[in-house]
Amino acid sequence: MRALLYFPAGLPMVRATSGIMVNRNVPPPTHTLRPTFAAAALFAAFPASAQTSDLFGTWQTGDGQARIRVERCGANACGSIVWLRDPVDRMTGRPQVDDKNQDPGKRGRPILGLQILTMRPGANGTWSGPIYNADDGNTYATTITLQSPSMLTVRGCFALMCGDDRWTKVEGERNERRR
Repeated sequence: MRALLYFPAGLPMVRATSGIMVNRNVPPPTHTLRPTFAAAALFAAFPASAQTSDLFGTWQTGDGQARIRVERCGANACGSIVWLRDPVDRMTGRPQVDDKNQDPGKRGRPILGLQILTMRPGANGTWSGPIYNADDGNTYATTITLQSPSMLTVRGCFALMCGDDRWTKVEGERNERRR
């Protein structure tokens, strides 16, 4: 049952099923449409083709521990580790290797240069595919969404658990492997 309420201005109000107060006598304000127009203008200024090309380049992970170079590989995008904050394993004094890989035969391969992602283009400027995390040796189903030409969100899921990381584009980087 709807309850008719009167406010100090004397306007009849109805509580909609969602619990929001709606005035039956006044049309909805036009300013609520402005965000929609602003979003449309933003997408027009930032077309999907620009989003696609903006994916390619060098990205720093959210924790700043690594940089990933994303390049075109056929119709897909592939990414490899090109820089590590700590390229030398503190325990061994040698370059870091993929020692947590589930496959024992791959545990000796170097982390620098390791291809960790292969993404297929999706809808609305997103990319999806597997990403390998050398920190735990697991591969995650991932969606990459460009937030701007200089920031992207990497959403990785394993079973029912998902997590996000924000990567920032590295400008002017020569992408040299740090040893």
